Amino acid sequence: MNNTDELAVSPDELVDGVMDLISLPEVYLRIRALMHDEKSRLSDFADVVQTDPNLVAGVLRIVNSAYFGFSGQIGTITRGLNFIGIGQLHNLVLSVSAVKSFSGIPNDIVDMPTFWLRSVHCGILSRLFAEACKLRQSEQLFVIGLLHEIGHLILFSALPNESSDVLETALAQQRPLYQVEQEVFGFHYGQLGKRLMQEWSLPEDFQEIAEYHPHPSTSPEFQLEASIVHIADVFSQTGNSAADPEQLIELIDPFAWQTTGLSYEDIEPLFGEAMKQSAELIKVIL
Repeated sequence: MNNTDELAVSPDELVDGVMDLISLPEVYLRIRALMHDEKSRLSDFADVVQTDPNLVAGVLRIVNSAYFGFSGQIGTITRGLNFIGIGQLHNLVLSVSAVKSFSGIPNDIVDMPTFWLRSVHCGILSRLFAEACKLRQSEQLFVIGLLHEIGHLILFSALPNESSDVLETALAQQRPLYQVEQEVFGFHYGQLGKRLMQEWSLPEDFQEIAEYHPHPSTSPEFQLEASIVHIADVFSQTGNSAADPEQLIELIDPFAWQTTGLSYEDIEPLFGEAMKQSAELIKVIL
């Protein structure tokens, strides 16, 4: 496959082709509607979550995990809401709902548990890095980090043969995957993820960061957040902190280091905590 082989397919067509399979569940849509209702009360959110016993169990397990650090103190959704707040509840329900929504689409290219473990790891690293940068809404970076690669799942499902070729080309040429995708498809996975987030009516910052995290310097409004996810993505792809730091640093856009003000020495102590939290959360999400 060469640079002249760009396929006549668009992100709109690919997303439209899978929307029946990956729409967000009603319980999430009801929570989002409540967030826009000025008259909504905490009890309204609890009532919606409690319509789905599996969601109740999942949210409580996350709240009592190392991610929040309450260690089994929270036994009800209402009590959990009092501790974590509505914004955190929204992020948790969106995360669980988004992962489950992809369970119905075929994928023979990647092992899905491994894909989601890597994505959870990226989300947690993104949140920890955002906290290190003193970013106020660091929790949103968890969700964006978790969902940053969902465009690949659509590509792998809709264009499995072409996607396999692209993966092999990127590996053989030691080039960033998004660059090869841009040449072959005319777009890359980040742009496809943005298009899906538009269909899901997710916030504009989610969409922009998903699109621009592979090259954060081009992000119009969220260069810091895109840089954070960019760095987290590189380290989550390795699976652990044992890889050669010099090799990892070479994979990271210097703009991202400069924009975040972080260094490898700043973030290396966070790897152990991120792996611990990832191991707990993936059991709940999957």
